[in-house]
Amino acid sequence: MLCAATTLSSFALCLLPLHSTVPVNRDLVVNTATRNGGSIGRRQFVSGALATVFAGSCMSAPAYAAARAGSMPAEIKLLATKAKALREAVRTGAGERRKSPMDMAPGVNNYEKLTTRVLRDREAVLLPLQAALAAYAATASLPNSEFQKQLALQPLLMKGHLLELDQAVAQLQFDQYVSKSTGRTYPGGKVERELEEVSDTIDDFFELAANRPAPQHED
Repeated sequence: MLCAATTLSSFALCLLPLHSTVPVNRDLVVNTATRNGGSIGRRQFVSGALATVFAGSCMSAPAYAAARAGSMPAEIKLLATKAKALREAVRTGAGERRKSPMDMAPGVNNYEKLTTRVLRDREAVLLPLQAALAAYAATASLPNSEFQKQLALQPLLMKGHLLELDQAVAQLQFDQYVSKSTGRTYPGGKVERELEEVSDTIDDFFELAANRPAPQHED
């Protein structure tokens, strides 16, 4: 485990720019990986290593995040809130709709109100949000170049999720869906699942914009 920790500590050091003169306590990084009897997992170690690297940088992640507090445009914050509300509306609305009798006739849309809501918010919320994130990322300048690259990637990922959302809505996939990979249940079906992907992308964007690593999500 110590060898692995040493290797990963080198990985953490490589995250610093080549021209960096930031002093990093290698012993602290290794000790982070070997505490608790060496039982710490790889993901935990990498997170700890990143924290150690930032702790020695000229502007730590928390300090940069604090400096960026309130810098996210109000428009993006508002659209993000509305996007998350749409996911919740689909989740609760689909379940409520199924409590009433469903029309099994071919071609009938039993989720007409939800379909209308999603299509409306796609134009009024999701597409403007995707464009706003792309514009923000294009002008952002983060201390961490890797976070900068990941930030620029998020609007592209959202565009992909919106295409998948379009497909799910076109196929009226509001029926309850259970993910084969995670076992998670989505009362709002695959439409809700795609809206969750959008929500996760928003969360990732906000974290990266604050010069923090994006959170881990189950696939």
